[in-house]
Formats: sequence, structure tokens, C-alpha cells
Amino acid sequence: MCAKAGRMRSASRSRRSGEGAANLTKPVAAMRGVPEAGRGAYFVCVPLAVGPGDEEQISEGRRIGRPADAPRGGAGFGNDPLFVPEGLG
Repeated sequence: MCAKAGRMRSASRSRRSGEGAANLTKPVAAMRGVPEAGRGAYFVCVPLAVGPGDEEQISEGRRIGRPADAPRGGAGFGNDPLFVPEGLG
């Protein structure tokens, strides 16, 4: 997740292995006090497939949204609990 609140990227997380909930504390703290109008986020996914004859197929997808005030939901991984896709509340 890339967020406008301080230009944070998912690589900025604390990265404590096996502690998913703890890894979300740094981005939540960084966004504290940033007005809703100043927040924005997006996920980027770039899959690559290699077929017969080493033919490469690459694609890019981007989902626009916003960072939540606190982790939400009981599933997901990475920054999923902090990301609210555009059009969803």
C-alpha cells in the first residue's frame, strides 16, 4: 500500500516476522492527525508469468482507496486490514 499520508509505503512497516497485527502499528501512528481529505492510498500488483519458450507475460493492476483509521476485519495479510477500496465504506 502506498499512502499520501507522509508518502508511506508498505516497506515502511516494522516488518516483525509473524506479528501481523504489530506490523500495522507504524502506519496507523504515521496517519494519526492527518485529515481525511489529506489521505489517499492504492495497491499495485504486478504479476509475471513465464510460459513455454520463456515467453513472459506481465500485467499491472492498481486499486485506488484510502487508509483506514485502524485495522479492520478478521482476515487478510500485509496492509489489507488498513486499506479501504474506493466505493466501499
